Amino acid sequence: MKRPEGFGEAAFGPMFKRGVALIWKRIEPGKAGIETNVKWKVRHHSPDGFEIGYAGSGPADLALNAMAALFPCRVENYTPVWDGKVSHKAWMKHQAFKFRFLQNADRNAGRIEWAEIEAWLRESDNGR
Repeated sequence: MKRPEGFGEAAFGPMFKRGVALIWKRIEPGKAGIETNVKWKVRHHSPDGFEIGYAGSGPADLALNAMAALFPCRVENYTPVWDGKVSHKAWMKHQAFKFRFLQNADRNAGRIEWAEIEAWLRESDNGR
């Protein structure tokens, strides 16, 4: 399977991880496609890459990759996806993350501060 340009990379740094805000910007205003500091490691919902500002496949894959950055895949505990595999925890959290942070986000540029993500993670873990 031929992977698209940019697969396996983040468009800019600092790369999203614990302690780092999630940042994005539109490549060309009015057009599809965003650049982000989330490394594009897996594909499941969208063959075309990341997007933001609605509840579709592009934001779902952005959420899946963001959660995969926070919850790395272990040999004994993973979920296979269309192109790759993610930890079970990343899989279980990604849609809730999309609905909480990405579906209504500014489509052109923005950031989600780490403190807000961390608070959501604590809250979602308490509700299991």
